[in-house]
Order: sequence, then C-alpha cells, then structure tokens
Amino acid sequence: MHNEKVITWLELQEIELDDMLPITPYPAAITCKKSGKPLLSLVLHQFKRNHQRIHVSYSELCVGRAVEVEIYEKFLWEIMDFVQSISLEKLESRQDTYADPDMQVDVMSVTGLNAHITFQTDAQSRPKSLPVVSKFGLNFANIERLPISVLKRWEVRNLKLKQSDFMRVLASRISRDISKQILPLLLSGLS
Repeated sequence: MHNEKVITWLELQEIELDDMLPITPYPAAITCKKSGKPLLSLVLHQFKRNHQRIHVSYSELCVGRAVEVEIYEKFLWEIMDFVQSISLEKLESRQDTYADPDMQVDVMSVTGLNAHITFQTDAQSRPKSLPVVSKFGLNFANIERLPISVLKRWEVRNLKLKQSDFMRVLASRISRDISKQILPLLLSGLS
C-alpha cells in the first residue's frame, strides 16, 4: 500500500475557449480543431502521494498540434482587472495551511507547445494609468499568427527538490523560451 502507483492518462483531441455568445466582440480566444493526432497527450505514473512528498516515477507530456491563440487587447485588460480584484489574503485562511512538499521526479519528458499568436490592439480600452511609453509601444503590437514554441524538448531525470522550486524553474524556462522568440521579432520591426 505504501508504494502503490497511480497511473493517469489524458488525451485531448480538440479545444475551443470563447465567451459562448452568438454576437461577441471577442471571437474564440483559443482553438485547435480535431485532426489525426491528439492535441495533448499526458501520461503520469505517480506513487500514492503523502502530504510531505510527491514522487513521480514517469511522466510524459506531448502537444501534437499548434494551438491558435487570438488575444484582443480589451479582453486582456478585463482579465488583468479581474486578477487584480482577487484578494489573496481572503483566499488564505491561515499561513500554515500550505506545506511546500518535497518532490522527486525519476523521468519527465515534455514535447512542447506550438502556437500561432494573434494580438489585436485597442487603444480605447487601455487604462488611463498606463505609462505613455507603454501606450505608444502597444500601438505597434498588432501580431498575426506569430509561430511560437514553448518547452520544445525538455527532459528531466532523477530530480529532487521542493515543489515551489520546480514551479519556479518551469516558469523561468517558459518565460525564457517566449522571450527568445518574441523579442527578436519585435526588435526587428523597429529597424
């Protein structure tokens, strides 16, 4: 019972995220239509978790097709307002409720996310408090179907660390992948 393994398998064929209104200022924000291979495939072999430790013996994440992401500036500012309106202090009942568990990963393989990013600006929706330089820069930020890939190939073996450290490493890797692809493109538009 102590070394009992839990196996999770998930396959996602198609996805669409929108506001489900027949007439909308925001068409589908994220789409990936069905084709031969799955959009997302996840396999996770994990030993039964206790509160102090997470042990993943094998995990594999594979994104099989590019995802179409359309971001409208007005929609982005509405999400930012919503996030800022949430008070994390209200969500936390006590400071000691979250224990940062130790994490052990024997093998983890990620074949990354490919997306085509479209961003449409909307000067009327910008917050008045936004700095002038940011407002000016956003005027030139219309992007259409920019190909981007995150975590193209990432394999981890015999990793032992805190869960919060793992999440920090993952976020840093994703941020680095995005900035390596988007910044050169934006800078090339300035020359």
